[in-house]
Amino acid sequence: MKKYKVLDSLDIHTKDEIAKILGVDAVIYGTFEQQSTKTEAGAIVSAALFGGFGGKTGEGAITLQISDGADGELIWRYTKRMNESLGVSTDDVVERQMRKLSRNFPYSK
Repeated sequence: MKKYKVLDSLDIHTKDEIAKILGVDAVIYGTFEQQSTKTEAGAIVSAALFGGFGGKTGEGAITLQISDGADGELIWRYTKRMNESLGVSTDDVVERQMRKLSRNFPYSK
């Protein structure tokens, strides 16, 4: 995308325009959102005060989509909400979600 000088202007191009510029038949794109609801220390305090194992320390969502290069129509979408809990790193959560995503990804061998 850098080669075709579209990296800094992706938001002004449609999916089919990007596919034509790159010479591909489909475009894969996605988002990852993360929000920390409390620190691990806060989760430990919550567990001590209210019982339980500390609850979640954050939440997020991952979305991956494939659009047809000819007309920009959505072909496939994967969306998953996730929760982070005490002792689980963001990297662990993302890795687990990417494994789930790869099992659902539509491809042929």
